[in-house]
Amino acid sequence: MSLATSHFATVRMLQSRTPDELRSFFGTLSAPDFSEMKGEYRATLLDQGCPFFGAFNLAVLNNPGNGFWLGKAFTPVGDDRGHGYNMFFRKGKIVRKFRMKTDLAPSRWDGKKSFRLTYVVYNSLCGWVGMEDEVRKVDEGIYLGIGVYGPFRHTPLGFLLEGPTAGFARADKEEKWPFGIFQAD
Repeated sequence: MSLATSHFATVRMLQSRTPDELRSFFGTLSAPDFSEMKGEYRATLLDQGCPFFGAFNLAVLNNPGNGFWLGKAFTPVGDDRGHGYNMFFRKGKIVRKFRMKTDLAPSRWDGKKSFRLTYVVYNSLCGWVGMEDEVRKVDEGIYLGIGVYGPFRHTPLGFLLEGPTAGFARADKEEKWPFGIFQAD
């Protein structure tokens, strides 16, 4: 099997799993090396478990204010910490917003190390709702993420990251929450 075929098969396998299966699989994975999480990664929302979560999270990630969610990006700023942002396609351009702090930390799900994305340190919508993601490596260039936020802190919301597809840029200037969840034009 070629590398491209193997990559495609792995991605399709993750896309076909239920949230419980994804969480169980997540427990078998290891955190990526901190230094490997550098650049922009394409993201795909995985099965959210019920129509409500699926529709709600799609609407949060893909709407006229934010644009269409493309992915996440990271860069280390030390041996064990870094930062990043989310990417959206809006009005014909890529918008980089909703910054996060990154580190390696014990998982809320099983206590093993995960690449953690913490948004609360930034004054944005994602910080305001207490969003936190964990990422583990599935294969070369494929990562499984589980996120939580707000009232859904005990509900694992899965996503897939592929890449890096480009180098790290920098986040655009964001309006401060709560008075502007939309990117300034």
